[in-house]
Amino acid sequence: MGKNSILIVDDDLILLKTAEEILSSIYTVSVAKSGKQAITLLKKGVVPDLILLDIAMPEMDGYTTLEKMKSIPNCQDIPVIFLTGFAESDYEVKGLKAGAVDYIVKPFVKGVLNVFNFSEIFDRWDYNKGSSSVFSVLHQSKYPVKTLDEAFNFTNRSWNKKTHQEKTFTYVEMGGIDAGLGIVETTILEVSKAPSRATQTILKGDLIIGTTRPYLKKFAIVTDKNNENIASSAFQIIAPSEDYCLDYLLEYIKSEFGVKQFEYYMTGALYPAITSKDLRKVLIPFPPVEKQKQISKHMNSLKSQIKELNILSTKNKEEAIIQFEKEIFN
Repeated sequence: MGKNSILIVDDDLILLKTAEEILSSIYTVSVAKSGKQAITLLKKGVVPDLILLDIAMPEMDGYTTLEKMKSIPNCQDIPVIFLTGFAESDYEVKGLKAGAVDYIVKPFVKGVLNVFNFSEIFDRWDYNKGSSSVFSVLHQSKYPVKTLDEAFNFTNRSWNKKTHQEKTFTYVEMGGIDAGLGIVETTILEVSKAPSRATQTILKGDLIIGTTRPYLKKFAIVTDKNNENIASSAFQIIAPSEDYCLDYLLEYIKSEFGVKQFEYYMTGALYPAITSKDLRKVLIPFPPVEKQKQISKHMNSLKSQIKELNILSTKNKEEAIIQFEKEIFN
């Protein structure tokens, strides 16, 4: 099996040479001194498995270069890692919005490139040859793409058991959430025995998002029944607003586009979770609120149809079994 190939694009010739020397023992390396030169190489048929692309280049910056790359046949699905001198999260978010899969902060020493797990990029969930990455698909959205932090109102209503007026409270934890039905189970607890994770109050209309093992889709819209319940700190809460539709957001984060981004940001081996900070970076196409409501309504209609078909299917199966038994035994 041949080496994976990497194209490094940077106008800093010293950095370019350093990166090439470090990586050439493991990968087949090509280099380009500018975005324009990189585009020329790709058009000539140099199609690497991975591109390391500097953001701050003269004439054509990394964002513009990436946009042009995506229009070249056979290059739309090449994973791109940005090289950047900016460590702030805003640059990371902008890079992911543009279609990059990760970024490396410069200046880096030899150890950084040696330790960075490029092989993981080749095999991970958001890169499969023949299919676009989630971030690349999001970049093609016909609606503006925003982070959850930009589009929705996160809230944290701290609960203090010392000021709670009743002896008991209703507790909502991760195990009480069903991915399809929402909050299905709660526990009545004495305030004096409240677990340390019972930290926040939820209200009707809130969307609660379970951040531990988010691929289990422990997300729910709070109903009347659970208004003013106390929730585990494992949930992040988004409050309702006339500016958006939380049913739309719920459907989105349960979809592949949401779950795959959660997996991208998850950390931890035994209890993989997404941090509050990283949850807010998750990207979402953000149509006008009326369109969000239409999409949500359509999804609910389809679910109702599926439910009715399942009921009918079960009924037909039972009738078929009865008929089968009559034909044999009567």
